[in-house]
Amino acid sequence: KDGEWVSGKGISLNPDQWQILCDNVETISNAIKAPASASASAPSSAPSSAPAPTPSGNTPAPPAPSGAGGSAQRIELSKDRFATVELFQGKPMVSVREFYEKDGEMRPGKKGLTMTKDQFKVLVGARAEVDKAVAENTDNYRIADLSSSRFVGVQQFKGNPLVSLREYYQKNGQMLPGKKGISLNPTQWSILSSNLAALDAHLDSL
Repeated sequence: KDGEWVSGKGISLNPDQWQILCDNVETISNAIKAPASASASAPSSAPSSAPAPTPSGNTPAPPAPSGAGGSAQRIELSKDRFATVELFQGKPMVSVREFYEKDGEMRPGKKGLTMTKDQFKVLVGARAEVDKAVAENTDNYRIADLSSSRFVGVQQFKGNPLVSLREYYQKNGQMLPGKKGISLNPTQWSILSSNLAALDAHLDSL
């Protein structure tokens, strides 16, 4: 207009929304192309249908969680982070962990925390308080004790809340964060929070 570019219709994305879009660009692209290729190869008398795209596009899926008789359950928090209920040495456990790709396979990384049934029950019970802390951007590293050295809390990073599931150690009378643990951004926590009841029910069924 009048020799200048003027903004029209569009949308603004926050960092979490942009990250989700970036993670799924390839999936969306494949979904757009799939109907055309399917109709070209399908008989004219039969309707074509594209296969449902996976949330992570061409990213290799992590190895199937262990558990007898399909007893394991996994929730995808992001393209490389998962919450998994599975049997470990015959005991039901819940793992919230980040994976990495190597040689075409997704392998469990160091970032994460594996919880016993009792520890996970504490997390389920603290859900409402953690949700509130995230919404209010409260800085509290110890909202609930999963054990004597493991806490769930919310801490700020660059002004944004992160839900911390972490093991701590004591030094000079202070509790300091250890290497075992993982921090979830609001989107990842929201997915986990909304699935806590389902994971808990599955855990009880093992």
